[in-house]
Amino acid sequence: MGTLSVSVCVSGLLVLFACTSASTDVFESVLGNTTSCHKSCEMTYSLHTYPREEELYACQRGCRLFSICQFVRDI
Repeated sequence: MGTLSVSVCVSGLLVLFACTSASTDVFESVLGNTTSCHKSCEMTYSLHTYPREEELYACQRGCRLFSICQFVRDI
């Protein structure tokens, strides 16, 4: 990923975080559905194997970050 791509991705993240008052559904319609990725996280980091939730939450945040970077790349 080049420097320009990284800066565009970071700019996209800043815009996204600036709009935190909007509902999650609005972002899902723009960024795409991450349900399948979240389910993969739940299967990989199940709470009976990983008793702490941090790994699961980090994986789910990664799903959203990936969809944001895909969105920014497609602009």
